[in-house]
Amino acid sequence: MGDKAEAGRKRKENYYKIKAKVLEKEKTNHESLYVVEMPDGWYMMMGNSATIYANDLANRLKITVKIIPDRDYRHTAIDGIVTFQNLEVFERRMKELKIKQRHKSEGIIIYDLGENAYTDERIEELKHKNEVRIERANKLIVPEVILPELKLRLQELSRAIHPGVRNMDPAGRDLVGRELDGIAGKMVEDFILAANGWDDIFLFLDRSIRELARIEAKVGLAMVHQLFKINQVEHILDEVGKTRTEVGKAHEKIKKNEPKSGTAKQIRERKETKDGKRVL
Repeated sequence: MGDKAEAGRKRKENYYKIKAKVLEKEKTNHESLYVVEMPDGWYMMMGNSATIYANDLANRLKITVKIIPDRDYRHTAIDGIVTFQNLEVFERRMKELKIKQRHKSEGIIIYDLGENAYTDERIEELKHKNEVRIERANKLIVPEVILPELKLRLQELSRAIHPGVRNMDPAGRDLVGRELDGIAGKMVEDFILAANGWDDIFLFLDRSIRELARIEAKVGLAMVHQLFKINQVEHILDEVGKTRTEVGKAHEKIKKNEPKSGTAKQIRERKETKDGKRVL
């Protein structure tokens, strides 16, 4: 057991060492894709590699690739990361684009972009393109964004929970993981429905207080069975606390503005069609 734990510790330290070096190289990277193996067996790209793959190469492959927040506390990729699990599928995609592997060693694989090398201007264009796409998608999902701080907190809570659930063993996911992930995800969905007028915002806020309590209870159960690392528990509970505070602020904000602007009433009225018939 000790040997296994020591091997895991060394693997994680090697990962962070490689990640720090790659993050530095990514600042001026135009001609390579750096793929780093994560301690859990998944693979990741960051920096310019993530931008190139998600915002350009993925379009050529006709696939959707998302850049997600980096939750590592050491050597954090501030612009996010791309992760994937199946290296064979990724290799096939690279062959399809005629991108060849240049180097492979423990914890890292480097692909040569060759004729596909990028300029600084092209990379900045791809970054901007992704920002515009995210902004447009958010407007489509929530055309009339209310309570942006609460929306952010709910998203961060879901992001705090999901990686830990993903890394649970099947029994742990069955016991608590899937339901915990589902509660957080549904809160994001319910916020969007309320923001678009398909649910009463006060009812949503009242439900949210109970759902946050359920998340705390589920995390408590996960701790009993040691399904989360202590830093993951601390991160999740910190986000629960921040979200609970924001729910209280949101309730007061809407209640205060109701007589002046009729905000909640306007949201509820958006459930009605132009001819006055309520949509069920």
